[in-house]
Amino acid sequence: MKKPVLFLFMLLILVTPRIFAQDDEVIPRGEKVEALRISIYTYVLQLTPDEAKVFWPVFNKYEVELQNIKKETKRQRFEYMQNLSTMSDKEIEAAVYKLLDLEEQQTQLKKKYVEEFKKVIPMRKIILLPKAELEFKKALLNKLREQRNGH
Repeated sequence: MKKPVLFLFMLLILVTPRIFAQDDEVIPRGEKVEALRISIYTYVLQLTPDEAKVFWPVFNKYEVELQNIKKETKRQRFEYMQNLSTMSDKEIEAAVYKLLDLEEQQTQLKKKYVEEFKKVIPMRKIILLPKAELEFKKALLNKLREQRNGH
């Protein structure tokens, strides 16, 4: 009974895509994308010019650290999926816990940066960060659709 449950749990973690996970290889980076991000975050968070001046360096540092963890998670998932057929139950269990550790690293990073953000913007604006990210992703997807459709 334990093996099927562990296997299903492992499959959920390894295979289930994150609904709003950002895929760096698909989303183009550049000045236009950054301008869109700045515009949307500034609007959603209602950043004043003084807040924006101190917010963006902190946010950019956070993004770099977060993307490093996400890239490692993606790399690990890919490696596990490539080797799944040859992995022992113990190795699979270790893989599941490694992925959970990476999720925990993301959570700890977010907690760390809440403390950093508190130094530059009020909590009322910090709580809006996920909304700003969602609005940015929606806008970016719309821009990509427009480009694909030739508009």
